[in-house]
Amino acid sequence: MKPISQFLAGAALTIGSLELALWLLPVSSGFASPPLSPRDPVVHYVPRTQYTSSSGWLMRDAVSGRMNSLGFSGPEVSPTDQSIALIGDSFVDALSIRPEKRVGYLLENSAVPKPVVSLGVAGADFADYVVAARWAEQHLKARNAIVVVNEEDLSSSIQPKLRGYWYEGHGSELQVRSRSPSAFRNSIGRSRLASYLVYNLKFSPSDVARSLDPFPAVKKDMPAPAEANLKQRAVQRFVHDLTTLRANGGHVLLVLQPNAKAIYSGKQMSRPNIDLLVKQANAEQLEVLDLDAPFRRFYAKTGKRFDLSDTDPHWNEAGHQLAAQAIRQRIASWHIASPRYVAKPVKAAVAG
Repeated sequence: MKPISQFLAGAALTIGSLELALWLLPVSSGFASPPLSPRDPVVHYVPRTQYTSSSGWLMRDAVSGRMNSLGFSGPEVSPTDQSIALIGDSFVDALSIRPEKRVGYLLENSAVPKPVVSLGVAGADFADYVVAARWAEQHLKARNAIVVVNEEDLSSSIQPKLRGYWYEGHGSELQVRSRSPSAFRNSIGRSRLASYLVYNLKFSPSDVARSLDPFPAVKKDMPAPAEANLKQRAVQRFVHDLTTLRANGGHVLLVLQPNAKAIYSGKQMSRPNIDLLVKQANAEQLEVLDLDAPFRRFYAKTGKRFDLSDTDPHWNEAGHQLAAQAIRQRIASWHIASPRYVAKPVKAAVAG
């Protein structure tokens, strides 16, 4: 038993030393989310908590900051005078970009009607966007919404997830299901070693569990016709729910993310999910802005990237600037009265 106890003691000492050492380094952390409830239905981070975002095992390009009182990474906002809600996933969240360089902040500090509140959170998709838009309308008086979507959103919107909302078919009905963040997921942020493994090294405990299972469950993919039918119904539900936001005289703009690999190669690549969404949006007369054209013009003129890397399609600072400029030009025709409002600076709350 002595060798076993010595091994366990050594392992505990090693883990403890790593934990202490990583507290001194810019490990990606601070991404816990409160449970979903009728009073707090939107997926967001814990309000007013510190976060750090860094890349890879070397923890490069570290950016640190503080979530605002709503639990998002944008500037502090007032819940009584919002004009536009900017909704999306990690492209809007953009924790790897300094706050003053993100699309939400660039819009906020431009000539568009103010204020603009960013409601972006990693892993969000169609059903999450609708919940966020409705909540913003009710609690932030944001009758106008800009929703940034990508090709993967539709597919992920019909799959169960660990945090948030998704569409599920039950016979002829389409239901919206939800799941609160697990205690295990939130506990990751309390350990720097766990955060480093999950967020920096992209270690997935669920994938490891499946690989160690000696009797893995046979998972059958959804038949193609059934999946196509569910996607069609999900798109119809998503677009219909967004159009209801216009009932009070508001505006909704769908912003379509471009395919960086297609642009860099000078080719046109199929975007079947986006095409399905655009077709339904046109039928419902929902306004659409495809960023493909302005991003192609930028790359043809400069030859510079607008994403972070070949393996990370998120926008770099140039991408955020391009997106903000294209959105600003499109919504200029909305003629929204701008309240007297000055965006609160975020630089003082940022380090890294």
